[in-house]
Amino acid sequence: MKFIQSFQIFESIQSYNFNQVDTYYFTFSDEFGNEFLVEFEKLPDNEVELRYFVKEGNKWSYKEVKTNIWRLTHTIMGQILNSFISQNDWIETIKIVGLGKDTEKDAITQRTKLYWRFFQNNTPEGFELDKYGNEIYLYKI
Repeated sequence: MKFIQSFQIFESIQSYNFNQVDTYYFTFSDEFGNEFLVEFEKLPDNEVELRYFVKEGNKWSYKEVKTNIWRLTHTIMGQILNSFISQNDWIETIKIVGLGKDTEKDAITQRTKLYWRFFQNNTPEGFELDKYGNEIYLYKI
């Protein structure tokens, strides 16, 4: 029942307002004052890798910060990703890697598990979902 309840939450979550900086970059801030950068790195064979960073001083990093993880996930994996897909019909594959925290012992990271559960119920239209270890793939169908 925990699984079902956790994903009913996403239906009522509002995403953060975001700005598109250019074709491959988006930015937004959360209620805790954190600034985020979402990057779509173009790879060979019409593939992109979705990555996001938090601003630390004058640079972008993968540093862990206090934030609303549900709202963050909904904004990046839902709103920003769907906006990017709608503007770039050439995309065949989207790769997302669930990076681990220093304290994690499981081979599959908590972030991968969160992203996977999110996409199981929110796969972008026209894509199918697959996973290899901590890498999640969205393939155009």
